[in-house]
Order: sequence, then structure tokens, then C-alpha cells
Amino acid sequence: MAPMAQRRKWWMIQPERDLERWRDYQESARTRGEDLGIEAWLPQPVPDADNLFCHPWMVRFFAGRSKELVQALGHPRARDFAEVHEMAARPRAWANVDFKTNIPTAFETWSDLSGLGSMLWNRAAGALYSGDEATAVDDLQALLRLGAHLRSQNILLPHLLGSAMESRALGVIETGARKKAFSPESKYRLRTARRTRELGEEIALTLLVERGLHLKHFESFFERPRRSLGEKLSTVFTSPEHVVAANSLFLCEKLDLALSPSPSVAGWRDFARRTGVPLLRGLPGSPIAIASRTISIFGRVVGGFLTQEKQFDRVFKLLGS
Repeated sequence: MAPMAQRRKWWMIQPERDLERWRDYQESARTRGEDLGIEAWLPQPVPDADNLFCHPWMVRFFAGRSKELVQALGHPRARDFAEVHEMAARPRAWANVDFKTNIPTAFETWSDLSGLGSMLWNRAAGALYSGDEATAVDDLQALLRLGAHLRSQNILLPHLLGSAMESRALGVIETGARKKAFSPESKYRLRTARRTRELGEEIALTLLVERGLHLKHFESFFERPRRSLGEKLSTVFTSPEHVVAANSLFLCEKLDLALSPSPSVAGWRDFARRTGVPLLRGLPGSPIAIASRTISIFGRVVGGFLTQEKQFDRVFKLLGS
């Protein structure tokens, strides 16, 4: 009986400890002026005339015409792509996403932007193959600029879409560079379209926004039904309040390891390596299983960004040779 009593006592004490630690963490964040929400880590508003997302093509895209506009590019007319090039040339971007709405609903149109990337990539590759250097460079420049704009929003879905556009552009640029297909002027245009934002800071801001989104998701644990077996098991021995506190604290503390003292590529590389450990995912029913899976996903995403940055350096070094 004694071991069982001790075990029961451990389960009673552990929740209170995590609740207290999470309250302390939140208070410490307030003291040092750190926002655990979302809006503080998003880009600032920009003038409409400069804003990619205020261009007429993008306004129509997010007004429910995304599929129609992308399909139109499949039957290319010069003015269709010219408008896309003009849009991509805008100097800044601010998406103004409403995080008060249901998040999947707010982002349901974004995935159609991958179709825009495919159209630009297909035309650029075809133009390069046929010897139409000017068209190829126009499309590649647009792909690089759009990728940079989407990544600048500090939101994971646009960031991933922007990274995919950049990867498509890099593949065609590498082919053209190896075939010596680009003139000095074309090389200059491609180099000036390359993203210049510091990668360590970019990853940090994106994951800080994602941290806020996941903390918001954890808070909804009280209202939403327990759909997965893991979520159902997580409250067998612990209360929902403890599940929220334990997951929130685990997520924040793991991210802090890469964010302190300041985010760097080396720090993110170590973060990706450490969070790739399978045990970090947590056992189903563990109080931190939800946040463990989230951190593991973050590690894989960061690893992908670091790998792509190596590709960037390699391709642009080849382009300049």
C-alpha cells in the first residue's frame, strides 16, 4: 500500500508544481517585457502603394478568385504574367491576417499561392530551355521576390510557401548557371532579387508567432472535445488546467534555448539537432505530448530552412562564377 500511496501523492503534487511554474514564467515574461502573444512579432503595416497584398491581382486573389487567377496563368497571355511581375516588384508586404477568426479558415486560400509558384516555375524553365532568357529571368526574379515577401510575414504557412517558391527558382537558376545561359545583366537582376534578411532572426520571429498560436490553441483545450487518444489519455491522471500549463511551459522553455541570448544560425542548427530526438515527441497520454510533437515539428522545419540556405549560397556562388 505504501508505494501506491506515494505514487498517488506524486500525481497530486506534480500538477500544482507545473501550474505554479507556468504562472511564474508568464510573470517573468511580463517583467522583461516579452509578449507571449502573436501581434507583437508580426511585421508592421506598410503604405498600400508599397504593399504586395494591396496590389489589384492579390486583392482579387484573396477575394475568392484565387483558383480562377491561377488557372488563367495556365493559358498564358503576356498581360497575365506582366501583372504578376508588377505585383512581385512591390517593395514591401503586410498580409494583415485576422487571428481572431478560425485559423484554418483564415488560411484556406493561401495554399493556392503554390499554384502561382508552379506557373512561374514552369514558364521560366520552358523559356530557359527555348533560349528566351528575358522571360526566364522575369519569372525567376518574380519567384524570388514573392518568396521573400511571403517569408517576411513571420507566419509559418506563408513562410513555407515562400520557401517553396524560392526552391523552385533555385533549381532553374542552377540549370541556367551551369549552361552559362545568363548574361551579366541577368545575373545582376537575379542577385538583387535574392532575399537578404538575416536567417536567424527570420526563424526566431516566425517561431515566436507560432508559439503564440500554439499557446492560444492550448488554451482552447478546455472547450474543444478530446478527439485523439493522446488528448484523452492526457487527462486521465491530470486536470485540463495541468495539461495546458505543462504544454505551455514545455513549449516556451524549449524555444528559449534557441532564442537566448540571441537567435543565430548556429543556435538554430543545434535546436534542429536536439529536437530531432524521437523521445522528445513524448508518450501518448504524457502531459507534455502535445507540445513535444509541436517542438519536433519546429525542429524539422528549422532543419529544412537551414538546408535551403545552404542551397541558396551554393547556387548564387555558382551564378557569380
